[in-house]
Amino acid sequence: MTGSGACLGTLLGTEQPVHTRSAGWRVVTADSLPSGTEPDTAGSRPLVRTGIALAGAVYIVYLGLLITCDVLRVAPLGFVPRFERGRVIVWNLAPGSTAAQAGLLEGDRIVTVDGQVLETQADWQRVGVHFDPSRRMVVEFDRVGVRRRAELTVPAAALEEWLRAGQRRGVLAFRLAQVTTLGLALLVGFRRAFQPSALLGSLLLASLATLSLAMPWRMAVFWNALPSPLAALLWVPFTTSAAAGPLLFAFAAIFPRRVLSARVSRSALLPEGS
Repeated sequence: MTGSGACLGTLLGTEQPVHTRSAGWRVVTADSLPSGTEPDTAGSRPLVRTGIALAGAVYIVYLGLLITCDVLRVAPLGFVPRFERGRVIVWNLAPGSTAAQAGLLEGDRIVTVDGQVLETQADWQRVGVHFDPSRRMVVEFDRVGVRRRAELTVPAAALEEWLRAGQRRGVLAFRLAQVTTLGLALLVGFRRAFQPSALLGSLLLASLATLSLAMPWRMAVFWNALPSPLAALLWVPFTTSAAAGPLLFAFAAIFPRRVLSARVSRSALLPEGS
């Protein structure tokens, strides 16, 4: 077994790499290890698995939160925000849309939304996670140098509208892959609860399973509606998903497996005939 297959086999406990001075890295089965190799971990395994179960539950809730935001999302406001030189401009305003009914016109510069100053796309993203159809938002905008104020309610999108959306299949495939990855993370964690490298691999998989390139709209609304202890625990998967890159580097650095032999590495890196 080589490459990714050996990595997965080691994580799941079917194989374990052992280093010898004569042959370098070799793989032996867990059954062939000397008895009593890990006598000090047997008593702590139930405690570790309990911690993994609790952490897994938190990651499941966080992933469920992301899926909820996908399904119960808000309807479009009716314009495309254009970001230019520290300003957010109303662009491609649809007649009769929510923004148009609130009094916004094409070319208006949105200054604040509920007190949040808008200058960059990140500011707009922070506003989006707080979109709440149950209350009206206060929008301050600039029109030809005159500051104006409007109130609008972000409508909730019907489930039928989400099912008709063009990106539905892509979102479903992405979330299904994340659910599968999280299941694999829990499997690795429970099977190899006594091996630090496997636990790090499990954490890496769980972080990838909760990764989101952009926070979905309404996320802060659903998050704040959860009980305070659970809402506080959700910062753990949020933080680790943002740190997926460093976790991947750490896992690659400690994983005890030589994928290519020294001879193959030299032949690949050195010029021919050297």
